Amino acid sequence: MIAAKDASALTITTGNVSLKDLVVKSDYIVMGTVADKKVEVVTVGEGKLAGKRAYTIFTLSVEKVIKGDPDTKEVLIRVEGGRTRNFWQPPMGPYFSIPDKVLEKKTA
Repeated sequence: MIAAKDASALTITTGNVSLKDLVVKSDYIVMGTVADKKVEVVTVGEGKLAGKRAYTIFTLSVEKVIKGDPDTKEVLIRVEGGRTRNFWQPPMGPYFSIPDKVLEKKTA
């Protein structure tokens, strides 16, 4: 399962959370297939502290709702890390391939 904060682009979080706690705290849980992915590179910081970060956005086609009512057919999962032609950053969480099956949850 993946802990997330925002349904528009779920951001992967990690931690020592039990499966029971994840299920209880989830607004919804869905199962689906990774249908697409794209990588975006953004500049963070300013001046000498400026740097780049890559984020991979996976599109999950919802096939089954296990808990709640997400009221959507697609969920975006945002994972820090990814590769473009000119930039690479190691993934900082689960990384998917098309057409992986994924169990996704969203917390408030």
